[in-house]
Amino acid sequence: MLSKKNGFNSNVTFERISSLTKYQVTKKIGVRRNELALSEAIELAQDITEYQNQLQSVGIPIPPIDELDIKYFPENGKASITLLTPWAGEDVESVILSLDTERDKKTIEWIIKEMCRITLLACTKRTRNGELSVGIDAKTNNFTVAIDNSGRRTMSYVDQYPPHYWKNGVPLLEWVPLKSALGKELNQFKYFDWRGVFLTLTSQLCRISPLLKKQVEEIAIDEFKKCFTKSEFKEFHNQFAELPWITFRNMLSKNKLTQAKQLIMRCVHEKVFGVRYSIYTLREIALELAMRQLISLDELHKLFFDLYFEDAEFMPDKWKGTQERLCQFVRRPLP
Repeated sequence: MLSKKNGFNSNVTFERISSLTKYQVTKKIGVRRNELALSEAIELAQDITEYQNQLQSVGIPIPPIDELDIKYFPENGKASITLLTPWAGEDVESVILSLDTERDKKTIEWIIKEMCRITLLACTKRTRNGELSVGIDAKTNNFTVAIDNSGRRTMSYVDQYPPHYWKNGVPLLEWVPLKSALGKELNQFKYFDWRGVFLTLTSQLCRISPLLKKQVEEIAIDEFKKCFTKSEFKEFHNQFAELPWITFRNMLSKNKLTQAKQLIMRCVHEKVFGVRYSIYTLREIALELAMRQLISLDELHKLFFDLYFEDAEFMPDKWKGTQERLCQFVRRPLP
């Protein structure tokens, strides 16, 4: 066995099979929280298959499903799903962490551009309302990089679960239906709005190496710009320049530290592309501080962990302590 990772309600293992060079990925869904009824497992397996087919229909490079089995546990009436796919390489986060940001600039640039290329295959296939016809979760661990014997690199998208597609006119967002209006709003924005996909992609890449934040944004903007009309992208770019964390960045560059702290305390109430971006705005503020080396990577990752979205309506006081914590890091950078 190579490695094992846990999701919210799944275990993922990477195993060597048949030879030294062939591997498979096993995803066991519904095993961590044991909350799948048999009928739910059957429906979810069908949704996974449909999502896989829709991703392939828009050209997303995704490993084929070798097996999709349902296991029933009669002792408690519950079930789990086992999904087998071929191994498609190391996840993007692991690859970037293995690289030197100075020596491997070209490889890092390729990774950013290739992630953009794949996500844009979904972002440019839209419904009449402008939303993605099939959703995509642009987190770095949902993309892998494989290198063949000739040294040629290929990237794949490897996230079939939870499925993100339109089912009976309703977007599938998470493995269980979201209860809060804010949860539905945020998740639909992240998976089915190309602007939300863009922000997820850049934020997740910058979390790995925040010193690359400006480079990641510049490359992603250039790649996305090629795929949309001038008027639509101009509107996006103008709004991007006014986002709370870009304003925060400009304040820091001008040493307007009091105003920067005030922005931190109010930014959770500001909308991003018309959406209540909530704690994700605070994540972006944390990335800005990390880019300037005002907080450590460990502190950044702790903030990302603490700022995990829960399916509930927004409660301003809940994040006040985190906002005050972020304010403590607002200072002039060391000479």
